[in-house]
Amino acid sequence: MNWRSGHPFFKHGIGADRVSFSGGRLAADLARHGGLTAIRYYGAQRFGDTGFFQADPISAWALLFRPMMRFDGMRRYALEFHDTSVYPTGYRSCCELEGVPLEHECFLANDALIFRLKLPAGTGGHTLEFELINTDRCTRTDKPTRYWERLHGPHWQITDRYSDETLRREKEAGYLTLAQRGDRYVPQVQSAVTEFGVAGGGPVRFRETPHLFRKHYYAQDVESGECFFLLGFGHKGPQELQQRLAEYCERRAELFAPPAENTARFHTGSRPLDSFLHEAGGIIDSLKVRDIPGGIRAADSGYWIWGWDGMVHADAHGWLNQSGFLAEMLRFYRDTADPVNGIFHEMTIDGRPFLSMAPPAQCLYAVMLYYYYVFTGDRALLREYIVFADKLVRRAGADAIGGLIRGVSLYPDHPEDLEQDGNDLSVFNNSIYFQALRTLERLHGELGDADECEEYRQLAERTRRDFAKFRAPEGGFYDSLSATNLSPRRHRPVYAILYETPFADELLTPADAALCGLFSTRQGCRILPLDDSRWMYDGNQLGMYMPCTELWFRELHSKLDPAQARRKLYADVIWNWSRLTLPEALTCEYENHGLTPDNPGRKQLFTVKAWVGALFRFAGGVELSERGLHFRDSADPHFAVSGLALRGSSVSIRQRGGSGPVLRLRLNGRLLPDTRLIPFEQLRTRCSTVTVERA
Repeated sequence: MNWRSGHPFFKHGIGADRVSFSGGRLAADLARHGGLTAIRYYGAQRFGDTGFFQADPISAWALLFRPMMRFDGMRRYALEFHDTSVYPTGYRSCCELEGVPLEHECFLANDALIFRLKLPAGTGGHTLEFELINTDRCTRTDKPTRYWERLHGPHWQITDRYSDETLRREKEAGYLTLAQRGDRYVPQVQSAVTEFGVAGGGPVRFRETPHLFRKHYYAQDVESGECFFLLGFGHKGPQELQQRLAEYCERRAELFAPPAENTARFHTGSRPLDSFLHEAGGIIDSLKVRDIPGGIRAADSGYWIWGWDGMVHADAHGWLNQSGFLAEMLRFYRDTADPVNGIFHEMTIDGRPFLSMAPPAQCLYAVMLYYYYVFTGDRALLREYIVFADKLVRRAGADAIGGLIRGVSLYPDHPEDLEQDGNDLSVFNNSIYFQALRTLERLHGELGDADECEEYRQLAERTRRDFAKFRAPEGGFYDSLSATNLSPRRHRPVYAILYETPFADELLTPADAALCGLFSTRQGCRILPLDDSRWMYDGNQLGMYMPCTELWFRELHSKLDPAQARRKLYADVIWNWSRLTLPEALTCEYENHGLTPDNPGRKQLFTVKAWVGALFRFAGGVELSERGLHFRDSADPHFAVSGLALRGSSVSIRQRGGSGPVLRLRLNGRLLPDTRLIPFEQLRTRCSTVTVERA
């Protein structure tokens, strides 16, 4: 893997088994052989009906919209890949055929995909045609519940329909895990219609071979320096799709392009790490559903909008200069919440809450609001949304035992595997609840609400004190306690504390750092120690590494040996990103599991956010609170960031000296009296440069 201007780069061919792209509602995969292998569209259908085309990832024989060039009506070539730059939404590449230089690219928008061809030196005297070929029967996704109808030319209507009997059986067999229970059954849609069509920069010739083994040929003449094909999806009727495709053809330059460069710039001394930080904002942008403000898919393939995945690790949006999107999410989750069950855990593709989230996990909303305020200082929006945050956190704490709240844990997916029975005190839930209490204490303090501030302070202190009930004599925390008699379920997970804010430090003791050896593995960390009776009990989650829950492990490791902790964090991120993978999880059942990612080429939203936050905290040595910028005792002396948007100021942070404790802080060259904190009041200039001088 190489890197060019921060983007992954292949000199010859596609140097990865699979690369996944997203544009919002649309997702696609590119294989090593240079062809697409999957196209998924999230319109209004069921979860299982998002795939419309699927091709062979090993062989290019089953062609899925493979771009071609035809010379002089005779010789046809598949476009080759040289000097290929990869972006979250697609790729740019070039090749030379019969002496003619060609530049070609593929990019996804919210609901359309473009193949574009450029001829920088002209046609070389040849008659040229730009073509797409699709082996239709082998690649389109057929099933008994799906009906394809060609309307006219290269336009289809796809209907997914389920019988009344199917819906009846689904309702009878409706299953919710302990962690995702609601008080009513929410059915998926019985039928949905999706439109698919192909358009181009000029007239598109379409030909379909007549027999069962069908191929589709799309062609247009290359008469100027550029031509393109648009593959569009819709779910609002054929006319709407045709109108939108026509608009896209007119506005292609602005709609189909790599994401805008993040205004923040990062330097770690490692090109792969710099690339990850450079691309992270674009990856998040590629997952945003453009017609649903605040809606974001949980991964670049296979997932729609989830409550947990959107809200967790909200600080990353601020670090990536995306605080405005936090405001969109605050509104989105409030306005889509169920009056009884609150924020959804999962949403149907047609926009209805499908599974409810456990009330303690909904406390992440308060943490998200906290980070929005920390990065922006927007008191007006804080006043608007703190009412809803209060409601969620107070509801989670309504059925408490002392300072600990009841409720089955959101994690793992099947908490009964760790002996939870629905009458539980979960360490995971209570770690979120505690941090939400602390954030609301601080937010109400900022608003001058003295009574509410004191109420949350007392609640947080009670929870912190009672958190000791989870502590295991041998170190660490038990996964849960029985709410009946406080007897522990003797499993010590790495996700015991979901490390969302620095307030989580108040739950730790110096002795906890010794736990690192229980969890550390070749890439990342294990969910459970190997000697736990439920290790790999479910064959899946209980024997894997999951980046979204790892920050407590990173914090413990940093307290033990900060330099070694940074090296391991770097190694884990680099190993995955060098394979263009940001995993949801990684099997760690065997010691040499770091051979290949479980699901190569896929990028998970919560992993992007977890690693961005981890790099700022453990490499940059910087954290934020409502007071200002805080500096930790250790940092990578090479880590620097510029153009960070903080409360109206563009902030640059650079390190000087070693990696140890802060000796001096300078702001725009001026020596500051404090070595731990720069209050926001001091960042009032349009541009601020912070120099951190360390031992």
